[in-house]
Parts: sequence; structure tokens; C-alpha cells
Amino acid sequence: MEPPVGVEVAVGDESAESQDGFGSGQTPAGCAKDPAATEGKVRLMKIDLSGRIALVTGSTAGIGEAAAQALASAGANVVVNGRNADHVSATAKRLGGRGIAADVSTSEGAAAVIEQLPDVDILVNNTGIFATQPVFEIPDEKWLRFFQINVLSGVRLARHYAPRMTDRGRGRVIFVRSSGLRLSAMDSTAALLDA
Repeated sequence: MEPPVGVEVAVGDESAESQDGFGSGQTPAGCAKDPAATEGKVRLMKIDLSGRIALVTGSTAGIGEAAAQALASAGANVVVNGRNADHVSATAKRLGGRGIAADVSTSEGAAAVIEQLPDVDILVNNTGIFATQPVFEIPDEKWLRFFQINVLSGVRLARHYAPRMTDRGRGRVIFVRSSGLRLSAMDSTAALLDA
């Protein structure tokens, strides 16, 4: 078996306290317990996720693909997810994992993923969208769509996978959110005054 792959972690990052990536609370060998001892430096942490199954939704590009790549580099059996079957297949092949093409923003899509992958050790809910328009101009229908995709997609999967992780005594559910939503005090004040 190959040794675990190194992952760079900034000093002071609490995740550096977990050698196995599952909250063991032990400081990895060769890492200083006191962050001040290595202030301003990046240390190498070895995480071995061999044998762990990691599902990363929205992982055919961007942050999701980077997360899937990092998990694969740490030895996890990565399952790529996205809506476009060709993109899912190409990304899964590139990462050495498998892919499930399904739209997890729908209950049917989430059910399809769960049917094909009944259990995981790591769930990274990365599926999400945003609008590049002023927040007060977004109609209700679009807000509902955002909620369906950005929130319910992850809730549906976590509702299935988290209890199984709890029963095993290990596992992680991670919600990734990034957004182009910017609402300055001036924007909101102006919008309220115009109302």
C-alpha cells in the first residue's frame, strides 16, 4: 500500500489536528502542536482516506472538481456528480473515480443517486447557483429555484447519508457555498428609499 498523499494545510487550521481526516484529535507526526512554533509556514499533513467513499455533488468543474481531486489524491474512492452525463463521465475518468449523472436539485435526482450509491463516508454538497443581478430584483420564482438547488439538494442527501454515518460512528457531511451575491448597505438603503 502506498503511503498517504500529503495535503497542504495552513498553520492554525483546526483540520490539521486530524490525522485520519475523521476527527481523531491527534496531531500528525512531524507537525508542531503549538501553531506559534511554525507561524507563517505551511505544513504538510498526511491524510489517508483509502477505502472511504466520497460523493461530491456538482463536481464536473470548479470548486467541486477541485474537492473531488483532493479527496481522490488522499486515496478516497470518489464519486463525481453532475447533470451532464458526458461531463460526469469525463471528470470521473480523469480523477480515476466513478460518476453518477443526476440532477440532485430534484427529489427524483437525489433518489437516483441514493439508489446507485446507498452509502458514503464523505458527502460534499457542492451543487449551487446564484444570480448576477441586484438582490431586490430577483423574483420569487428564482428565489425558490435557488432554495431548491442550493439548500434542498444537500438536505435530501444528508437526510439519507448522515444517519448511516452516525450508525458507523464516522463520516463527514460538508456543505460548500460560494456566491456572487453582494448587497452593500448603500444598495439596500437606496432600494428601501425607492420603495
